[in-house]
Parts: sequence; structure tokens; C-alpha cells
Amino acid sequence: MSRFDKRFLALFCGILITAAGCGNSEPLVGSDAVPEAEVETTEVVDGETAKASSVADASEKLPVYEYPDKTSLLYEVNKYLIENVATNYEPADVSIPVITVTTTDDSNPDDIVVYGDFYIDNYNLNVNILECESGGDYPGAMHLKKTDTGYEVTSFDVCKDGSSFDSSAKEIFGEHYDDFMKVFQTIQGTSREEQRKQIISEYVKTNNLSITAFQDYGWDPVMLD
Repeated sequence: MSRFDKRFLALFCGILITAAGCGNSEPLVGSDAVPEAEVETTEVVDGETAKASSVADASEKLPVYEYPDKTSLLYEVNKYLIENVATNYEPADVSIPVITVTTTDDSNPDDIVVYGDFYIDNYNLNVNILECESGGDYPGAMHLKKTDTGYEVTSFDVCKDGSSFDSSAKEIFGEHYDDFMKVFQTIQGTSREEQRKQIISEYVKTNNLSITAFQDYGWDPVMLD
């Protein structure tokens, strides 16, 4: 259940830029021509700038997001979303899930079920702001099994989009459907955004990063605590 993806916008902008660059290729003549010496100087400066930019980008590589409690079921749930769901989108600097658990059934260690709403956001770092490039909402049930070292995700059942959402949710959540819907209807909007802000703030503090805000396309940056 994908929320948005800026790949189409990037492709469209790329077409516009390419078209704008396809002008007259004849050399400049007359008083507007650039002296040869100045051209060489500009090339050297541009080269140095590009090199410095590359070094800066390399030094700003972001650490992978990890759920704070490595012994928790949610550690593996978050890891699964990053490694298996976020990869359906264009690569980004960091992927950060926002998970709202409605019910957990751990009666069977070989089939532990975490019911809830599983959100993934993919960010690129722009100076000190995490810019959200893509993301999606995946309400459903994640199945795990107990192992000698912790837990392992075995499958992920996701509700369908559109008119099939309610019927698929009833099938996936079963007796837990009402509990899910009560939470799902209240976490949309402000509640989820507060949870998202808290998770990103903890990620920044844990990794001692200089990030000060996150931003969705077309919206103002949200300052972190």
C-alpha cells in the first residue's frame, strides 16, 4: 500500500533539464565570448568543487536504522521492513519504519503474529535535513518464529488497497479486526507524525548526528526535539 514515490517527478524534471540543455552548440562570438584563459580557470575551479562535494557526501553516510531493543520482536520487524520492503523503492540514504502494534499473539513460538500498521519512509540527507523521498503504509500481520538467537520473520500478510481493504483486513486480523480498526482510525495524521518525529529524534541522538529536521515533499521541515 504505497503512499508516494518521487521517481516520476525526478524523471519528468530530468526530461525538462535535458531539453533546456539542447540549445545552439555553435561557439560564442563577439563581445560575449569567454576568453580562453577564463575558461580554463573555470574548469579547474569546477573540478575542485566537484571533488570537495564528493568528499562531503562520503563523510555524511548515514548509519542503518536499528530498533533500540535488540532482544525485542520489534527489532526483527523493523529490520525486515528495511531489508525487504524499503527495497521496493529507489535507494535512499536511510529507511526508518514507524510501527503501531495493535495486538501480539505469542502463544505459538513457531508462529508469533504481530498485528498492526507498518509504515516505512525513505530519506535522503540534504545538509542537516532528512528529506523523505518515498514511503508506504502496510497494515497487516507479520509472522515470526523463535530461534536460538532471537526471532526470525517467516511471512508478512498485507491488507489490499482500495475497495478490497476492509475485506482483506477482516481476513488477516480475524478476531483482532475491531482492535486494529480502532487504532488504525486514530493513528492517521497527527498521531502518526508525532510517533515518526520521536523515532527520528531517537535515531539522531543515538547516532550523534547533526540532523535537525525531516521534511516531506511540498511541506515545511519538521524540527526535531
